[in-house]
Amino acid sequence: MNKEILNITTKPKSLTLRDLDYPFDEKYIAQRPARERDRSRLLVYNRLDESVVHSQFRELIQFLPPDCLLVLNDSKVIPARIMGRKAKTGGAVEILLLKELAPNRWRALTSPGLALGQRINLGVRGIYAEVVGVLAGAQRVIDFILEGNIDEHLERVGQTPLPPYIKRPRGALRSDRENYQTVYAHHPGSVAAPTSGLHFTETLLEKLRKAKTELAFITLHIGYATFQPLDQQALAENKLDTESFSVSKSTARQINRAKSEGRPVVAVGTTTVRCLESAVVGECYVRSGTGSTELFITPGFQFKIVDALITNFHLPRSSLLALVGAFSGLAKIKKLYALAQQEGYRFYSYGDAMLIL
Repeated sequence: MNKEILNITTKPKSLTLRDLDYPFDEKYIAQRPARERDRSRLLVYNRLDESVVHSQFRELIQFLPPDCLLVLNDSKVIPARIMGRKAKTGGAVEILLLKELAPNRWRALTSPGLALGQRINLGVRGIYAEVVGVLAGAQRVIDFILEGNIDEHLERVGQTPLPPYIKRPRGALRSDRENYQTVYAHHPGSVAAPTSGLHFTETLLEKLRKAKTELAFITLHIGYATFQPLDQQALAENKLDTESFSVSKSTARQINRAKSEGRPVVAVGTTTVRCLESAVVGECYVRSGTGSTELFITPGFQFKIVDALITNFHLPRSSLLALVGAFSGLAKIKKLYALAQQEGYRFYSYGDAMLIL
C-alpha cells in the first residue's frame, strides 16, 4: 500500500484528467435518497491492512477510531436555482446563484447568451433580476431589484439546486428541500449540500454523543468549486473557485486538543477536509476565524489535520475524486469504486458512503 501511494505521489504534476477517469455505469447514480438517511450503505476501507467491510451507515459507531473527533460542515443549502423569463421576449432563463458579492448582487451561472442590461422576470410581483456584468462562459453578475434583500425571498423565488445528474424534469421535488439538507445545517450560504453529512440522523448523532464520540462543527459555504469542471489536462494547471469558511474558537480548541493528544480527526466530507487543511497553522494545528480557500488537493498533498474521512462516491474527472485519491491512493480508490459497483452501491449526492481509515 505504501509503495502504491508513493508511486502516485512522486510526480504529481504529471497527473492528467485521464487519471481521474474510471469505468462507470450510470445506473448506479442515486436519483432518490435512502428512505431513512442512516440506512444508506457504508463501505469501510482501512488503509493500514487494506481490509474492506460492507455495512450500513447506522453502524458507523463501531468503525470509528476510539477517542476520535468527528468534524462536520454545518453550512445550509439555500434555494439557489431560480427560474425566470426574459422581460422583452419571454424566453425561459435559468439562474444558479454562486456567490454573493454585495447585498442583492450575486455571481451566477445562467442560461447561455444573456446580455448586459437584460432584465429577467422571476414570477413574483416586485422582484426582478438584471444582468450587470458579463464574466467568462455562462457566468454573469446579477442584481436583484426589489424592496429589501433577496435573501428574505429566496424561499419564494428559488428551488433546491440539485446536481444535473439527479433528473427532475419538472424541477426539484418538495421533498428535495428537506432531503438535500443535513439535519445539522445551521448557517445559510451553500449552493450544494455537503453530501457526506446527508447520512446522519438526529438519532445517530445522539448515539454518537452517548458513545462519547466528540463532535465539532465548521462552516464552509459550498460554491462553484465543488462542481466546477476541470478543464486543464494537467491537474497542476487547474484552479478552483474561492469558497469561504469559518472555524470557531471552540472548534479550533477541540481540533488542536485532539491533535496534541494524538487522537484521530475524522472529517465528514471533502468540504470539511478543504476547510481544515486550509486553516492549518504550523505543523498540525488550525486557527480560528473566517477565511477563504482555493485549495485544490491532488495526489501528493500532505494532510496535516485529517486522519480519516467519511465521503460519498464521486464523479470522474472531478476535484472531489482528486482529493479522495490524494487521501488514500488514486489507484486504490479506482479499485474500491469498481468493487462498489459490483456490490450495487449507489453513487454521487444521494448515494451511499465510504469511511476511509
